[in-house]
This record gives sequence, C-alpha cells and structure tokens, in this order.
Amino acid sequence: MKVLPRTPTRLAHHRSADRTSTTIGSGYVRAVGKAVRVAQPGDPVLLSYNFCGSCIACKDKNLSYCEKFGPLNFGGRDTFTSAEGKGVPGSFFGQSSFANYSIVNEHSVVNVKDLVTDRKELQLFAPLGCGIGTGSGTVVNAAKPSSQDCVAVLGQGGVGLSAVMGARICGCRTIVSIDRVESRLQLAKELGATHTVNTEKLPEGKTLADVLREICDGVGPNRTSRPLSY
Repeated sequence: MKVLPRTPTRLAHHRSADRTSTTIGSGYVRAVGKAVRVAQPGDPVLLSYNFCGSCIACKDKNLSYCEKFGPLNFGGRDTFTSAEGKGVPGSFFGQSSFANYSIVNEHSVVNVKDLVTDRKELQLFAPLGCGIGTGSGTVVNAAKPSSQDCVAVLGQGGVGLSAVMGARICGCRTIVSIDRVESRLQLAKELGATHTVNTEKLPEGKTLADVLREICDGVGPNRTSRPLSY
C-alpha cells in the first residue's frame, strides 16, 4: 500500500547524497497502490509517522506507542534508487518528505481534501503532522497549566509557537516567548505571547533568569517548554 504525494512543504528536514529525511510534510497524491483506501490521485494530504496498525498499542489507538515505531520510522529502509543504481533510504519518520516525491505507507497519510481549499492552506497545515501536535500537546496535555500559571517557551519555531498557542488556549495569565530572532518574537505576540524576550538584547548586567523573574512575579515561570527542533 503506497501513496506517492508531491510535497510543496517540508519542515525539519535534512538531505544528503545517500539519504533524505524530514518529520512532516504536505502535498498532492500522484499515484496509489491497489490496496490504498485513504486517498486518491489529486487529493491534498498531510504526512506524519508510520505505525503497524496491528499491535496492542495501535489497536488501543495509541499509535505513537506502536511496538514497531522504531524500525518503521527510523530503520533507514531503502525507498529510492540513485542514478548509480544504489538504494537510498527515504522512510525517515515514515515519509522523508524533504524529497520532491515521497513514497509512503497509507498509515502516514491524512487526507485533508475536505479541509483545505488551495495550495497555500495546504502549506499552512503541514506542521500538523508533528510540530503543532508536539508543541501544543506538550502544554495542553502534559503540563496542563491553569489560568494562574506563568509559562515560558524557549525557541519560537514551529513547535515553540504551537506551545504558545497551547498556553493561550489554556488561558495562562503570563506567556513568555524567548528567542533571538525578532521576527519570530513578533509572530509569537500575534499568536498569544504576553511577553517576549530577545536573548540577543538582554539588559546590560542581567541574565535571562533575571529577566524571567522580573516578568513572573519575582520567582520565574512555573511551566517551561523547550522545543528541541524547528
């Protein structure tokens, strides 16, 4: 069961001469295998991790805890063939969508034909495959802050900005976005940050910890999110 999407958007990517990888992507289906039911050629889709669908975790709908998650997503299975005839791994996180084309199992595909109306919307939806769920889920489902909490988010990439949105959904009274890129901090404000800290422009003689204490009642944040990617 294979789906071959053309990917207009790839995030968190890496490509070298002998492999291609990324964790999330979006695109349009070009061809499908005979047994594929999740999508048809031309459908807009989002891509995420693969899972077996048959283990206990999968049957309980805990797909990210699939017993075969490691080999299916990080096993380095050859998917493409180079011009020299050598196998090229292309199944990182189930789909390696940094390539112009990705060959994936239908488990990695979410059909969004009823959600998006054009290519631009499809690009905006791409981070749903990992970044948005990771960032917002960490705050909403793991940290579970209340309206009285002060949340600090270090790094304002796709995951960090999603954490900011999650904190806003939870109604946190103070949401501090931390980064060294001013444009990212401005976007964080638009998405819900109440305060921003540019680590390249800290007040003279003060550390990041000093600034955070001043913002958060003199003691600092009681919830912290530190994205490790994006």
